[in-house]
Amino acid sequence: MNFNVLRYVEAIAEEESFTKAAERLYVAQPSLSQAIRTLEQDLGAALFVRNGRSTTLTPAGERYLRWAKTVLRSEQQLRQELDHARGNLRKFAVGASPYRSKALLPEVVCAFAKQRPDCQIVLRDEYQTDLLELLNKGELDMVLDLNPAGGYSTEPVLTERILIAVHKRFALPLRKTEKWPKVSLQDLLQIPLINIRDHSNAGPLHMSYILKGLFERGNVPPRIALECCSAELAHILASKGLGFTVVSELFLQAGRYSDMDYCEIEEFPLTRQVCAIWQLGRPLSPDGRAFIDLLETYGESTIL
Repeated sequence: MNFNVLRYVEAIAEEESFTKAAERLYVAQPSLSQAIRTLEQDLGAALFVRNGRSTTLTPAGERYLRWAKTVLRSEQQLRQELDHARGNLRKFAVGASPYRSKALLPEVVCAFAKQRPDCQIVLRDEYQTDLLELLNKGELDMVLDLNPAGGYSTEPVLTERILIAVHKRFALPLRKTEKWPKVSLQDLLQIPLINIRDHSNAGPLHMSYILKGLFERGNVPPRIALECCSAELAHILASKGLGFTVVSELFLQAGRYSDMDYCEIEEFPLTRQVCAIWQLGRPLSPDGRAFIDLLETYGESTIL
């Protein structure tokens, strides 16, 4: 059986586009279209209706898709059972950004290895665009990152606090608390901004949108000292006293500057969800479920 054509049908149905499905599967669109035409001829029924830019399933296509998903799930389960029977270790591949990998994964991976010794875990630390590309190609089973907002299955695993990073030379009036000191929004917005631009279209959870929202709430225009595309570089520049920026609490696991203040905004907290992300329509494997459960158990305890 050609399992690829089943995956083609699934991807086209989910993307509602032959073009997007071909990009997701890393196949040439003419090859994808020809495979579907051949399948439709063999079945004697059209599976898709092509309406300009939109592609939808026919009633026959909906029935075929349900069957295709059942077969693909059975194939995945069979492969796992055969590997186990041969004494082969299963592999579970997880990707996360470099700073999230360092902050979140060591304890979780150790617990996973003890809980599921017959499964080998593979780790990749890359940035979101690369991680999602690897996930689409099937080289990763799961990604830990911000919600990509569509096209994937997701489950929140951790709330990531966003902090203000500012040099002590600005002498902001900070109110001490048990966790992080707090600063008023109006005091903060008197300081120049080191802006972080969204060069990868990461969406509204990107630091650039968080910074934009600060000034909208304060109802003042930003005084931008300079811009860069990297949160790491923005943090270094802030440590030189050029202005303030924002950093993830998890990012600070890698180290903090002694002459910097890290604080929360008095009027409202800045947070965002880190999610487990896997391919849309793919069932979450028992290994994936176990990994998410461990993330939820150990994740919050890793935060500073």
